[in-house]
Amino acid sequence: MKAAIRSPGGRAAFTLVELMTVIAVIALLMGIVIASATYASRQSDRKKALADMHRLRMETDRQRLNSGRYPSYAGYVTNDVFATNLSSAVSLKDPWGKSFYYSTNESPYTCTISSDGPDRVRGTADDLVLDSAAN
Repeated sequence: MKAAIRSPGGRAAFTLVELMTVIAVIALLMGIVIASATYASRQSDRKKALADMHRLRMETDRQRLNSGRYPSYAGYVTNDVFATNLSSAVSLKDPWGKSFYYSTNESPYTCTISSDGPDRVRGTADDLVLDSAAN
């Protein structure tokens, strides 16, 4: 049987290897928790953006029902673009702080609403796109 290591004061003490092992295990667990939280946050932002895009799409669909066509516009959505048609419940910005992009396609009967995504750059792989013709 191994005798307990004693500190100069006569109390039992942990070895440096034991302390380093405990610190390594705690660091590993913290890394797993932080990675999971980051992933959940990204997924939440993506779902919020899609929900806001669907609400914006419902508002533009309402205008199409009233006038027979989608609003003729291509660009980032601001308060004055659809001011007469949008309810206050519709967010005009994605979770990353940039306005949604709206465009009427070749036909006045289709439109596209998109978000530039987390990188805030239009036309990259992380963009979210909602096309009226596909839904």
